[in-house]
Amino acid sequence: KRLHRVVQIGAQETSSDSWQRARDIVRSGDLGTIIRAHISVGRDSSTLDAKFRSLAPILKTLDLEVPTNFFPILATARETAHDLTMFTAEYPNELTVFFAASLAKAQAPMIRGTKASLEIFEDRLVIHRDGAGIASTETVGCAQQSSHLRDWLEAIRARSSCACDATLGCAV
Repeated sequence: KRLHRVVQIGAQETSSDSWQRARDIVRSGDLGTIIRAHISVGRDSSTLDAKFRSLAPILKTLDLEVPTNFFPILATARETAHDLTMFTAEYPNELTVFFAASLAKAQAPMIRGTKASLEIFEDRLVIHRDGAGIASTETVGCAQQSSHLRDWLEAIRARSSCACDATLGCAV
């Protein structure tokens, strides 16, 4: 920051259209007060580092920094049928993030609010509303092309921060 350099960390999903739109929906208040976020990383992520990089988009979308409480559960293949990493992180605004990484098939990240829930996929967002006994679902299409490089170049041109800057990268 002191040298006014543009730094981008490699969590590429953070720059994706789906996560940018998710952040807009969260900020608009359409979901109500955010109370919980679920992140599930499955067998597709080969290393623990790759699994934890999946946290960057959710931290950016919800403007989260340092949790007030952190409860880890780590188990190796000796203790279970496969490696397992889970944690619960609680934040000052009473929001809880659940993270699970295992050999099971991953599920789409989900952000739950008091008015609606949001599932984040690579090519779309699905908003589940539950109000006055009436449930509805809305799907929002998203561009699939990677915008990681575009985000970095725009940040250089504007001398601004990237979607996944050094601060967020260090938080993960």
